[in-house]
Amino acid sequence: MDIRRTHASLAASALGAAVVPIDWTMFTATPPADADSQRARTILLNSNRYSLTHWYQARDYDKQSGNYLDFESTGEDRIRSAGSVAMALAVSLRLGIYDFDVVHVSRAAAEDRALKLTRSLAFRHRVNIGDFFGWGHEWQSALWTLYAGTAGWLMWDRLPPGDAELVRRMVEDEAIRLVGFDVEYYRDANDQLTGREQESAQEENAWNAQFLYLAVNMMPNHPQRPAWEYKAAELAISANARIIDRQSNTTLAGGRQVRHWLHGSNVESDGTVINHERIHPDYMATAAYSASAPLWYGLRRAATPDAMLWGADVIYEALVERAWNGQTIYIDGSRKIHYPQGTDWGELRRINFAFFDAVARHFGIDGRVPFAERAEIWEKLHADAALWLQNHSGHSDGRTYASDSQDTYPSREEWVTSHAALMYLTKWIAAQNAFVKTSAFIPVVIDNQDDREITYSGTWKWDAPAAKDCLGDDNRYAAKGDGSRKARFRPRLPAGTYRVSAWWSAFANHATDAPYTIAHTSGHTTVTRNQKVNGGRWNPLGTFTFDGSTNTGWVEVSNKANRYVVADGVMFERI
Repeated sequence: MDIRRTHASLAASALGAAVVPIDWTMFTATPPADADSQRARTILLNSNRYSLTHWYQARDYDKQSGNYLDFESTGEDRIRSAGSVAMALAVSLRLGIYDFDVVHVSRAAAEDRALKLTRSLAFRHRVNIGDFFGWGHEWQSALWTLYAGTAGWLMWDRLPPGDAELVRRMVEDEAIRLVGFDVEYYRDANDQLTGREQESAQEENAWNAQFLYLAVNMMPNHPQRPAWEYKAAELAISANARIIDRQSNTTLAGGRQVRHWLHGSNVESDGTVINHERIHPDYMATAAYSASAPLWYGLRRAATPDAMLWGADVIYEALVERAWNGQTIYIDGSRKIHYPQGTDWGELRRINFAFFDAVARHFGIDGRVPFAERAEIWEKLHADAALWLQNHSGHSDGRTYASDSQDTYPSREEWVTSHAALMYLTKWIAAQNAFVKTSAFIPVVIDNQDDREITYSGTWKWDAPAAKDCLGDDNRYAAKGDGSRKARFRPRLPAGTYRVSAWWSAFANHATDAPYTIAHTSGHTTVTRNQKVNGGRWNPLGTFTFDGSTNTGWVEVSNKANRYVVADGVMFERI
């Protein structure tokens, strides 16, 4: 395994896939000292105390002597929990707020445990330890990787090179898995329920987008980065989309009309979210995940695409303004939350709302609510409630909940610590003036798995090439023939001029004359490319003008060639 890892590292460097560490010299402002930030700091440090004492000891991690922890399971309770703790510790340590007087554990011991959790999570990932033994490539694993990967990026210069490479591979592997990911919807393109049994895909799309924000900024020179950013935008917009957005919203996000990003919807027309068979405020608050993009873009001092923030304002407005029998979810002047159809987790969740409030406040998400009810007001109330819970749990170890009955989620304390960490990081990014928004066009990347925007004629077979130089996890191929086997990439693009590129995996039996036909305003142009070479990269096909209709802007590759032809990915960059 060490040999494989070394070779992978060399290959990554050659492909420009190396991690770009955070340049801490770009951040010269002191940690924010206003009352709201100090409250967020205290909540985070209290949760650090619980994690480093009761939590770490209860799992016997302090008794393990090996270089990598054995988590005893690859499930949510172990992997997500460990990632949450690692990220929260990394935020406190790296942003200069860790305080022995609050946590009662030395900084050296805290850093040692944060690093051990981080490297252990990476080591136990399937890409590093093997598919059978490792975790990853499952419904929630992008979220777990977000936490572990963020911890690793924050503590990058503290990790030995071998462990840093484990982290890089973990993040890369999960990001590649999401290329061509079939975005989930509560209602489909015909506005019919998709059979998700009263569970919106809002939360999972939001956390998948959130993870890709990390990957995009951690490895900004990675050849697959455009595909990651495109999918992040699609996931973010889909998470917060209503039926009317799919049908007729022509507002631009990422340079395209919102309706052109969508193949369904996940939010009700009034901005509420259905989950667990009810209008669920806790899941409405997960709009903060997709809208928290400035955290990772800000750590690189890069501009955040407006697409990543889109739609969260409608959900925030619903929390503040939508009433049931005269009562809104956010209750004026109160720390309480109104659950109009009840809740299954418990009614004492506050840190998630405080996090959403902070995101809305600092990243411009609260513009749809009256000035007197802006996010700053709600953040004070909900963060006060979160701190009150910690101070009145009946324990002295910093935990939030006094008993299981107050929140039935088994990993409730680790859930608190992850939200507390992201809330404080929001305050810190804002204090550093590191949030800038851009409306620039996001290159459109269509992968062979994006079946909603690619059509196939004839038989195309699936392949996951051993060289691992495909876009995403796999590609499709067809044997040489008469051109009757075609793969047409057909995204919905605004009128304009585009640089068009194709991606393929290279192999000795691939065609040297694979034909790509581009439909543009002046007709059709066919160019041939040698798919024996230049695999695992974007290869230009030319620059073309499209008129924004379905008659132009598509690219088709066929099997009218001398060997096997690969259909993998096409990218459209607007000039």
